[in-house]
Amino acid sequence: MKFLLGRDMKKEGMKNILILAGIFILDRITKYVLFDKCLGIFCIRTEFNTGASFGILPGLIPLFIVAASMILVLMGYFYNKVDSRTKLAFVFIAAGTLGNLIDRVFLGGVIDLFAIWRSSSFNIADISNLIGGIILIFIIFSSGRTKGKKKH
Repeated sequence: MKFLLGRDMKKEGMKNILILAGIFILDRITKYVLFDKCLGIFCIRTEFNTGASFGILPGLIPLFIVAASMILVLMGYFYNKVDSRTKLAFVFIAAGTLGNLIDRVFLGGVIDLFAIWRSSSFNIADISNLIGGIILIFIIFSSGRTKGKKKH
């Protein structure tokens, strides 16, 4: 994890390592201790998913393993070349990607367990990926605004 500990950013790197580890551990624990139960429209139900999000492209595990591995390598390569906000997005995406990658490698699919009403199930790793993606979208749109403004 040396790439997380850039020259002058050891404090930020340690914070990001703790976030990544916390999300990863929470994902691992929830997949094995939660049980089927519904509270109103929110349900916990264990499902095994051999596809991507919402069960699309079922059975393409080797493709997902390669894609996830490439994403982790690319984020690791660019980590010390991006700003703090992008690093945080990378941390959330890496934690989610790693959590689901472990399932795919060792189980042949992903354990999903949360559902809202009758939606497809998802897990902590999926939520982490979503948060990282939202952060990246926010960065893209906010950087477009600041570049377009004239300085007076």
